Amino acid sequence: MQLLKQRLRNFKLSGIYHNLEERVSYAKEKSLSYPEFLGLLLEDEENNRRANSYKKRYSRAKLPAHKNIEDFDFSFEPSIDKRTIKADNTYYQKVDYYLKPDLLIMDELGFKKLPGYSADDFFEIISKRYEKGSVIITTNKTFEQWGDIFTDNVLASAILDRVVHYSAIIKINGPSFRAKALRKGGDKF
Repeated sequence: MQLLKQRLRNFKLSGIYHNLEERVSYAKEKSLSYPEFLGLLLEDEENNRRANSYKKRYSRAKLPAHKNIEDFDFSFEPSIDKRTIKADNTYYQKVDYYLKPDLLIMDELGFKKLPGYSADDFFEIISKRYEKGSVIITTNKTFEQWGDIFTDNVLASAILDRVVHYSAIIKINGPSFRAKALRKGGDKF
């Protein structure tokens, strides 16, 4: 393990380096395949590089002081409505809302295109629920059409990768159930 960690250090793969032992244990526990294990390691490296990039950009900005929205005195400038400044942790509360249930059901995915910010939020939910919580998604869109739903093929691919892994896909062909009921002359199912 030490030789492997030394090589990771030499290749400057610190995201993998710092999480290697934990990921090895997890892979053994969950009987992950080699590609699944490699995917987790690469995700760790990507997350680490993104965090490092943020730290470097923040440092280069040479901001005089680190301030949080909590430090702002809204009473000093009453014309600013605090509710319009969306930094009250409601985003994270909403994300937690979708992460808590054992089963999350999303009906009619793709009925409308998602705006870019919603697609990013959708990815956040799916990636955080990945291997931790069950999801049922109903859609009339093929996987090839998911790029249209999320307006970004790369993001759609990342979402699909997590959704279909460990999934059971049930494809229903045929006429609409609602249309069938209408053809029989009834308006009830």
